Amino acid sequence: MKDKIKSILSSLEEAKENLLSLSDDIWLSINHNDNKELQEGITFKTEFNNKLTDLDRLSAEIAVLVEQFAGMNKEAEEVKEKPETKENERIIKELNTREPHTLDEDFMYKRPFGIVFQGTAYKDLNTWRSVYLTLLNQLKEYDMSKFETLATAEEFISKRGNTLFSNSEHDMRFSRKVGGTVYAELNLSANSLRDAMKKVLNYFGLDVSEVTVYLREDRDFQE
Repeated sequence: MKDKIKSILSSLEEAKENLLSLSDDIWLSINHNDNKELQEGITFKTEFNNKLTDLDRLSAEIAVLVEQFAGMNKEAEEVKEKPETKENERIIKELNTREPHTLDEDFMYKRPFGIVFQGTAYKDLNTWRSVYLTLLNQLKEYDMSKFETLATAEEFISKRGNTLFSNSEHDMRFSRKVGGTVYAELNLSANSLRDAMKKVLNYFGLDVSEVTVYLREDRDFQE
């Protein structure tokens, strides 16, 4: 039963990520030099974001309800911890049978499976959110003092005042506490999470080549 629940909750997260990717896709297809079309696009994005916020809230409440009944902790399972040496070697061998990808690629509508960060492998990462949270968790171990400055770093604040990190969950649409008092924004599409990972790696003085991504194959999803 627990495996079925985990699969369903992962599918729900995947559906939300695909909806965000669709929103990005529609926004990019708009002719921004056409005022009427641009205004229609802004109206769409505003309504869409509000609806997705409602979906995030409801799905989170449903997930908590189901997890409590089944005695599960999805948040803990979503972030993969650093494996032991022998297990790491086994996972790397498994991932090496797949095609490697970089953070410079387009991940819209694609599903992750695992990553290798600085020689350490993580698999069964079924959503881009899980990939992002796992990377953040490892960067926290890499340099905790640097990690704690994420919430106040100007690099992660957009011109409109939106931020990828904060010391308050109320500053974001849908966030997760990732260490100390740092919260990370998770209401992002696959490519937006990709861009966030690149920014964070750069902030830590690391090259994007430190992360190799492996995608999920159709048969993995069926299993």
